[in-house]
Amino acid sequence: MLYSVIFSGLGFFLFGIALLISDLRGFKRRERAFVTCKGSRSGEFGEMVYEMEPVVRNGKVAEGAVRGRSLGIRVGHRVEVVYDPKHPQRMHLVDKAPRLPTLPVTAFFAIVGVLLSLYGVTRFG
Repeated sequence: MLYSVIFSGLGFFLFGIALLISDLRGFKRRERAFVTCKGSRSGEFGEMVYEMEPVVRNGKVAEGAVRGRSLGIRVGHRVEVVYDPKHPQRMHLVDKAPRLPTLPVTAFFAIVGVLLSLYGVTRFG
């Protein structure tokens, strides 16, 4: 029983670390571009979705949208966005881009992992 609890905790902790590494690699891959807003529509939960013109970088086309509330974007205006080339459909304004988007989930898994391991050691060890 001791080892199963400790290994479960270790698994949770390692999953949290893997999410953190994934976020950091995505942060390093980010590219900036100036794009023109070609249209807007209402999205889910009261958000606005601003469709952007395609961006061509290194022979690859990145086409996506910026989502959010009260972003101050107007159709036909150029804005600076950042995006991950692996996920070009998710664009963010430069000043509102999340640094580590899954940080709360990462922290949750790491904390649960540490608590499970400590429980196993104190209860059965």
